[in-house]
Amino acid sequence: MKRRALLLAALVAGCSSSEEPPLGSQEQGVAVPGPWSMPADVHAFGQTEFVKYDGALPWSGGACSGCCTASSCGSGELPGTKAFKAFLLKTFPGEISSIGGYCCRPNTGATSMTSIHGTGRALDVMIPKAGGDADNTKGDKVAHWLVMHAQEIGVQLIIWDRMAWNPSRKGEKLNPYTGPIPHIDHLHVELNLDGAQMKTPFFTSGAISGTTCTPKCDGDVIVGGDCGRGDCAAYGARCVADPTPRCVFGACPAKGVGATCVDEKTIANCTDGKITGTGDCSAYAAACSAAGVPAGQARCLSVFCMDPKTKLPVATESCWFDKGQRSSCDAAGKLTITPCPAGQACSIIGGAHCEAPKCPATGELLTCIDGQWLSRCLGGSVVSASDCGAGGCSAEGGAHCTKAPPAGEDPVVDDPALEGGDAGPDAGGDAAAPTAETESSSGCAVAKPSGSGAGALVFVLAAVAVRQRRRRRGMR
Repeated sequence: MKRRALLLAALVAGCSSSEEPPLGSQEQGVAVPGPWSMPADVHAFGQTEFVKYDGALPWSGGACSGCCTASSCGSGELPGTKAFKAFLLKTFPGEISSIGGYCCRPNTGATSMTSIHGTGRALDVMIPKAGGDADNTKGDKVAHWLVMHAQEIGVQLIIWDRMAWNPSRKGEKLNPYTGPIPHIDHLHVELNLDGAQMKTPFFTSGAISGTTCTPKCDGDVIVGGDCGRGDCAAYGARCVADPTPRCVFGACPAKGVGATCVDEKTIANCTDGKITGTGDCSAYAAACSAAGVPAGQARCLSVFCMDPKTKLPVATESCWFDKGQRSSCDAAGKLTITPCPAGQACSIIGGAHCEAPKCPATGELLTCIDGQWLSRCLGGSVVSASDCGAGGCSAEGGAHCTKAPPAGEDPVVDDPALEGGDAGPDAGGDAAAPTAETESSSGCAVAKPSGSGAGALVFVLAAVAVRQRRRRRGMR
């Protein structure tokens, strides 16, 4: 809940988050408690990487201790592995103490398979421990650099400090490592076949040998000073040179603070083109909307104050579904909940207003009011109602509108309160009833859930009741 509140506060115009270090430069303290984690920008970039995973053969060497001989192994480090080992030692002299490579043995996490070390495509990048645990200041620096360059190099797996990052996975690529070795004194780094055979851009561009390039955007492909190339557009990002080329994600503004909709429910905070956090709008009975706000901005907008087709806020007056209260949305989508006077409740009939209660104080009920209105009672309020017209409303056999049938046909049950209208977007689960809109001490409005008698929740409940009644009719 704390994370969501902070996210929502940061999205409102005028609120801003603190400036973060440049992409990939953030370091953590020595021996940070808990397993390896990534800064938000490194994690977001890593999620866009994809590297084909090349496995090893089943282990054929039988019982084995240490480095052995087996037909399932290769004969030593492949050219790309050997060159990459030398590159890492040269690039990170203050972080890496040594690097191990080829060893013919079973995989420690899956002993029926040959270790990638036995194929000549894996390195153990040794990082001296700090206080008996992983030195995150040094090890994370190497790990984050590998993540940021994995696709151009051909890095197919990193295991470090009880976590494994696998860029061939769909969804979350950083997951807990459950093998027998915690990897708190070294990074296990694997290259795929293309990387180990020096066929990836990192090797073919000359970056491995220290050849330099002028950093630039080649369309949406970012070219680094080490000649590495990465396709920003592969996952909806774009390359921006201002002046250093970098990937700017989705609809994030290249400069400043903004927000973008990842999907209908998920909103992402942006700072200078980087995703710095995400939040679930649906947890607040809201949906993410970029309609009606400047480019590079988005907001969580209550489904009860939003037109489901245009995603724009609409001004409405209605009855809230808890404690008989009135609700109103202004043209900006701001919700206000107003309690009715003591002894009164809200009714939508004739326009939202407070009057003597016509519904139970709690629960949900479909009932007839004044013999004319087929009404939905919810939490003491009349939240929706349909005029049954000349046929009137009947409570016999369950509240329903009645009308004279056409000649020769059975009587018709008409239930416009339930079967008409657009259900709108999903309200997103069991959201607590909101309070009136407030402002923070900084003057930034804090987003809150809002509602309308014609809102999505009412129609969802109504649709369920329709299906239940139709089933009962079929059983008679």
